[in-house]
Parts: sequence; structure tokens; C-alpha cells
Amino acid sequence: MPIGLSTCIVSSSPQCGQVTSVLPVVVQLKELEHQIVDSAPQPIVLKMSRLAKKRFAEFVDSHGAETIQHGEALAAAWAKFEGYAMRFALVDHLVRAACGENGCRSDGPVRRKSIENGIELSRWFASETERIYATLNFAKLDDQREGPENRNATRLAEWIKSHGGSATIAVPRHRPPSDS
Repeated sequence: MPIGLSTCIVSSSPQCGQVTSVLPVVVQLKELEHQIVDSAPQPIVLKMSRLAKKRFAEFVDSHGAETIQHGEALAAAWAKFEGYAMRFALVDHLVRAACGENGCRSDGPVRRKSIENGIELSRWFASETERIYATLNFAKLDDQREGPENRNATRLAEWIKSHGGSATIAVPRHRPPSDS
């Protein structure tokens, strides 16, 4: 894995300015200033380097092609990972700047290295989502084939929907859905 967020914060990597503690990074990140308009912080627009733009466009194209190959349930989740990749890249970029990486500034531009790390994290979360959906047998749910082998997955999916559409792993484990 490329030098990135976790390496910079946890280790004393020379690529990250010899950070030995999380505290200085957190302090630097908290000192980032937003413009305040009508008592609300405004977003800060960061530009991307030419190579970063090119790489992100390639990812969006390939990810879009992958999305249409999935069933309805997985495609809905899959489509969100493009945005996650960019968010992860922004976090990576800002942490690199806070770590004092040479030439990396909090006001941009976001470089290809951060885009690559954001894409890598997004792909990992996408593969985990695919694995979990396969475990829950969502493909069969898409095809409307109900049977004893996926009855628990159906009950779990219905329980999650009835509780706002999301749940942590701890909630269903401690309060499994009942037949009543």
C-alpha cells in the first residue's frame, strides 16, 4: 500500500515529516479555517493537479462500467463509492499537509498520490460491500427467489429497512430480528 493516511499518522515515516504522535496532526487539522457566512462554515474548494484529475476520471469511467454489471441492490451501494473515493482522497491530502509532507499544502492542489489512496480505500470498501451482500444473499433477493437458505437474510434486510435503513453490526447481533 502506498504511503498514506494510516502510515503518516501511526508511524514515523520520513515521507510524512517524522510524525510520532497523532496529536500534532489533529491540532493542524483543527486549525484549518473556513470562511463563515451567516454563522455557517462554507466549503473550501481544492483544485486537483492535472494528473490527479486524469486518474480520477479514469476511475469514474471504470467504476461506472462496473456498477452497471451488478444487480439492483449492489449497484445502488456501488454507485456511492465514486464519491467516497474523492472524500478519502481529500482526507489523505489534508493529513499529508498536516504531517508536513514536502510540497503538500492544505489549500491544494490535491495530487495523484492522494487520489490513488482514495481510490484504493474506496475499492476496498466496495469489495467488502460485495462480500457482505453475497453473504446475505442479496442477489437472490433481487431475483425475488425466497427459500429457506436466505430467509434469515430477508428477515435481516427487512429489519434494517424498518429501522431507518442502516444498522451497526452490534445491533443485529444483540437484538436479532424475530419472526413476530
